[in-house]
Amino acid sequence: MRTRTAGSVLVTTVTVCAVLGVLVLGGVFWGIHQSVAKYSAVAQDAHPHPSDDIAALTDFVGASEHGLPQRNHAVWTLGRLSDPRALSVLEANYTGELCDHNTMLCQDELEKAIKRCGGKPAPRQTRR
Repeated sequence: MRTRTAGSVLVTTVTVCAVLGVLVLGGVFWGIHQSVAKYSAVAQDAHPHPSDDIAALTDFVGASEHGLPQRNHAVWTLGRLSDPRALSVLEANYTGELCDHNTMLCQDELEKAIKRCGGKPAPRQTRR
């Protein structure tokens, strides 16, 4: 019967953990990619811009006939795509106020998307 040394157990454990970590991260990135593709397709269906998901998404965000949750998904997607062309619609909807998800787009998501697209959002109002 072979005994394993502490060093070989450690190497095996680290290897297994590294492989699992890579698989988990890969799954997260794959999920993000799938969500971006899904919300881009929804925007393309509503506002067709062949080969230009940014244009479709910006039209979707700006169209009040779509519900706030769907428009917030489009804001998130624009942030993930990080394209500066989205800044005009993102900044136009950003007020810097506290979030009120019943009446306006999520200000936190807008702020993150603006930063990811290379913009600088106006300072946020302080929370009371």
